Amino acid sequence: MRKLFYFSNLFTLCLLLTAGSVKAATSVITTNPSDATVCSGVVAMFSVATSDTPSFVWQEYNGTTWTTLHDGGLYSGTTTNMLSVSGTTTITGYKYRAVANSLGGASDTSTGATLTVNPLPVVGTTLGNPHVCVGSSTTYSNTVAGGVWSSLSASIATVSVTGDVHGVAHGVDSIRYTITNSCGSAVASTAITVDTVIVAAPIAGPVTVCVGASINLSNAYTGGAWTASNGKATVNASGMVSGVTAGVDTITYSFSNACGLYTSTKVITVEVPTSAGTITGTSPICSGTWAAYTATVPGGVWLSNDASVATVDLSGFVTGRAQGSAIISYMFNNSCGSSVATATVNIERAVSMITGSDSVGLGMMTTFSDTVTGGIWTSNNASIASVDSFTGVVTGVASGNTTIVYTATNICGTTQNNKTIEVGIPGSAGTITGVDSVCQGSSITLTSTVLGGVWTSSNASATVNVDGVVTGVTGGTRDTLSYTVTDGFGSSVVTKVIYVNRPPVITVTGPTGVIAMGALYTLVATPAGGHWVSLRDSAVTFISANSFVAVKGDTTMLVYTVSNTCGTSKDTFYVNLPDFTAVQNVATNNNVMTVFPNPNNGSFVLNIASNVKETAHVVISNMVGAVVNEMDVVTNNNATVTLAQPAGVYFVSAVTANGKYTARVVVAK
Repeated sequence: MRKLFYFSNLFTLCLLLTAGSVKAATSVITTNPSDATVCSGVVAMFSVATSDTPSFVWQEYNGTTWTTLHDGGLYSGTTTNMLSVSGTTTITGYKYRAVANSLGGASDTSTGATLTVNPLPVVGTTLGNPHVCVGSSTTYSNTVAGGVWSSLSASIATVSVTGDVHGVAHGVDSIRYTITNSCGSAVASTAITVDTVIVAAPIAGPVTVCVGASINLSNAYTGGAWTASNGKATVNASGMVSGVTAGVDTITYSFSNACGLYTSTKVITVEVPTSAGTITGTSPICSGTWAAYTATVPGGVWLSNDASVATVDLSGFVTGRAQGSAIISYMFNNSCGSSVATATVNIERAVSMITGSDSVGLGMMTTFSDTVTGGIWTSNNASIASVDSFTGVVTGVASGNTTIVYTATNICGTTQNNKTIEVGIPGSAGTITGVDSVCQGSSITLTSTVLGGVWTSSNASATVNVDGVVTGVTGGTRDTLSYTVTDGFGSSVVTKVIYVNRPPVITVTGPTGVIAMGALYTLVATPAGGHWVSLRDSAVTFISANSFVAVKGDTTMLVYTVSNTCGTSKDTFYVNLPDFTAVQNVATNNNVMTVFPNPNNGSFVLNIASNVKETAHVVISNMVGAVVNEMDVVTNNNATVTLAQPAGVYFVSAVTANGKYTARVVVAK
C-alpha cells in the first residue's frame, strides 16, 4: 500500500510539472523582419522579436526553396535574432525568415522579408581626339549611355550635353562623363590639350660641332621630330647633334598639333680640330731690338710668357726687354678646341754694372758678378788681387789697389765693365776681459778692447747679448763665446771659454737598518767639504765631520749642507735608532701625542691618545719660539695639520684639562 501511494503521488507531481513546462516553452514571434533595400556592397539587417528568449535559425528563399543559413561568406548572426547580409546583386529579390525554438521544444516561424540590392553606377570608356585647336571643336562619346558631360575648366575648353568639346584657350583641360543612380555616381575623366596656332620658333643652339663631338639643339615646341639632311651630322630624338665628317648639314625640326604642321631648319658646320702649325723667328736677339716671328697657320694669337724679358705684338714682332729667356706662343682655336705652337727666344744684353765688395782682406776672397752671363773676368794686377776667369771670385794677394775687368761677347757685340778693389789687412778683434765662469740662471758681463764687434755663443749652455752680457743656461757645462770685428778687409775673431756653474748636486750614503747604541758609523757625501748636523742633537753625537755615535733611542734626520759660489744645497739621511716606536712624548697618566709622518713636507697627522675624550689646545712654534699655527683638537682622533712654512724644525705642544703633551716636527721640503 505504501508503494502504491508513493508511485501515485510521484505520477501526479510529474503531470503537474509537465503541464507547467509546456506552458513556459510556448514561443511567439512578436515582431517580424521588414523588407530591406541596400546598394551593392552594403550590409542589410533583418531582425525579429519574441515573447521569450529562444534559439534562432535564419532561412533564405531563392524563389524555389527555403535554405537554412550559417555564418560565413555573405552572412553573420544566423543563430541570433538579428541577421546581417552583405548586399550583392546576385541575391536581389531573395527573402529571409527566422525560426524561433524554445527550450521546451516549441517553435515559431516569422514571415519572410524581401531583400532588394541596387547596383553601383558604372561608367564606360570615353572616346575622342585628345587634341583640339583653339576655336575648333571635336566630339567625345562614352560606351555607356545616360551620362552627363562636364569640363573641369571652362576657361580652357567647354563641352555640350551631347559631348561636343570646343577649344577656348591654350592649355590642358579634363573632360568628365558622369553616370548617377540611387547608389551614387561614377566618373570617367579624359585629358584634352587645347592647342594654339603655331608661330615661327627657330631652332636654338650652336652652329658648329666637331667631328666625333656633340651639341644640343632645342625648339620652343616640344615633342616634335628631328632629322639631318645629308649625313655630315646625325641628330637623335632629343635634338643632340653629333659630328660625323667635316662639312655642312641642315638639321630640320618638325612639329604638329591640332592647329597644323610647322618645320624649322638650322645649318650646322661640322669642323675638325686644327693644328696651330709651327712658328719661326730669330733667337737670340739683343735687348732693345726686335725680330719678326711667323706662323704656318693664319688667324692665331701671339703671347709671351714673360713680358719682362720679351714682348710680342699682334703681328708676331718680338722685342727684347731684359736678359733671359721667354717662351713665345702662337694659339689657334676653333669650336673643336685650341692648339698651341711655341718657340723660345733668348734675350742678351751688353754688360752692366759689376756688383760685389770693393775691398777684400789679404788672403781672403770675395765674389764679383754681372747680370750678363758668359763673360770673362780678368785682373789688371794679379800680384795685388787675382780673379777666377769664370766665377768672378777675387782673392787678395797683397796690400794695394787693382782693377777687375769683365768682358762679354754676344749678339749685342763685345762689351766690358770694370771695378776697382782694395786689398788690405782685417782689423784686430782685441782682447776679451771678464771672469771665466757664471752661475746657472745668473749673468756676467764680458768686454773687448775693440768696439763695434758682434758677440756669439757656440752652443746653448750660455747666451750672450749684443752688450756682452752672458747668462748661464745649463749648469756643469762649458761654452765658447766669440767676439767678431768686421771691416772692409774681412773679419777678426777672439774667443773665451766660459764655465757654467751651479749649486752643488749632493749625494749621501750611510748605515742601513737599526744601528747599535754607542757604535761608530761613517757617512759619505759628495761633494766633500760640507757639514753634517742632526735634527735631534740628543739622539746622535758627531765624533768627526762624517762620523757619529748613537746615544739615545730615537729617530733623527741627519742633514748635509755644502756651498759654492752659486749657492747652498742640502740633502738628508734618515737614521733608525734602537727602541724607536714613534715620535712621542709621554705626559701625565701615560698619555701619548704622536705625529706621522715625521719628517714630512708640511702636512702631517696629529693624534693625542688620552684616557678620556677631551679637547686639547695645540700650539705650533718655530725654532725661535714664534707661534706659526694654533688650533683645538679632540683627543683620540686623527687631526690633519698643514704648515705653510719653510723647511725646518717646529715644536708642537698640547694642553688638556688632564695633561700636557709635546713633540717635535721636521718639515723637509
